[in-house]
Amino acid sequence: MAGDPLVAEDRIRRVCYGSEVSKRYPVPGPVARSLEMIGDRWTLLIVRELLLAPARYAELERALPGIPSNLLVERLRLLEEEGIAARVAAKRCWGLTAKGRDLAPVLASLAAWGIHHYGEPSSAQAVHAGCGGRVLTRSSCTRCGAAVSPAELDLRAVEGVAGPGGEPVAPGAEVMER
Repeated sequence: MAGDPLVAEDRIRRVCYGSEVSKRYPVPGPVARSLEMIGDRWTLLIVRELLLAPARYAELERALPGIPSNLLVERLRLLEEEGIAARVAAKRCWGLTAKGRDLAPVLASLAAWGIHHYGEPSSAQAVHAGCGGRVLTRSSCTRCGAAVSPAELDLRAVEGVAGPGGEPVAPGAEVMER
């Protein structure tokens, strides 16, 4: 049906995101869109491996025991279609693009969260490419510059953007209580 909004939305997603995503979230916002691209099982682990170093397909299979080979191919294709990973022809391997490297602080934060809550030992460490020093991922306030702990961090809806239930948030509306 030409006027069907779901068909139009599917077409827009394929144009904006390049490929058919496996799961769509019926909520707006950058977290939902990001998870549509990188939230599938194994995807961030592939990105983690490619952050360590460009790798050949067989090296990725060895580094990720248990990943089905067809799923590794599918995830690499999605990452390539989305401009997150690319084939490095000279080395005959896969590497991350600048967009993919932008996920480094996300993975560092996720690793810190996992260490804190599950006690898993770290399998990699975030370091500054320039000097090799350890990089800490911390939130800081843009207004006062203070370091902000997770307990001090609130999320607030952006005015005019759909909030819970899909309704736009009115200016000054209180959305989240502590």
